[in-house]
Amino acid sequence: MTKDMKTLKRMADFYTNFEAIPAKYKIPHDQVALSLFSCHSKCELDLEAIEDAIDTAQADKKSWRNFDLLHDVVGICNHVDMENGGVDGRFLPRFAKCQ
Repeated sequence: MTKDMKTLKRMADFYTNFEAIPAKYKIPHDQVALSLFSCHSKCELDLEAIEDAIDTAQADKKSWRNFDLLHDVVGICNHVDMENGGVDGRFLPRFAKCQ
């Protein structure tokens, strides 16, 4: 598994293990992981910043970094273009390197 894949899997794990999200709003882990990989294939994500954000969020459960991570996961899942990769023009992840 590449470093990119490990980081994106870690982001998917973070989301699916986040306890504050009610079960009825949870997106399945496989869908999250596929959406993140598809997005990253066309719109490069800042993996180093994601790693830092996950570390910060895990150390401090009230960190604003939780919101950034959740914002990107839900936004990517809702706006990912599974056929062509990347996200549609209505959403730009906070951790995106692309513009």
